[in-house]
Amino acid sequence: NHTIEEALLTSKQCIALSLIVNELVTNAFKHGRKHAEVVFRVAEDEVVLEVLDDGPGFMEEFDPLKEANLGLEIVESLIQTDLRGNSRYTTGLEGGGRVLVSFPLPPTAP
Repeated sequence: NHTIEEALLTSKQCIALSLIVNELVTNAFKHGRKHAEVVFRVAEDEVVLEVLDDGPGFMEEFDPLKEANLGLEIVESLIQTDLRGNSRYTTGLEGGGRVLVSFPLPPTAP
């Protein structure tokens, strides 16, 4: 499943976002059971990407740089450097992994 809104992004953000989505969706299918969902929405001046699965979820204090693979290390690097954003790894209310990535929209030309 997916919910995708439109956003005007820079080419650097698009490249980073495509790599991030690829890794997070791959992990969702690897660690989930049968279901993955991608939500991409714009909230005021911020972009929010959510990738959810129906797997076991994340430990409460999950640190992707300490407890994960090279793929998530690259994801975190792209989020921080190319998107200048943040991430959270949680377990959804009904179980399953939930990765939330947020980053600012680029300034619009006058």
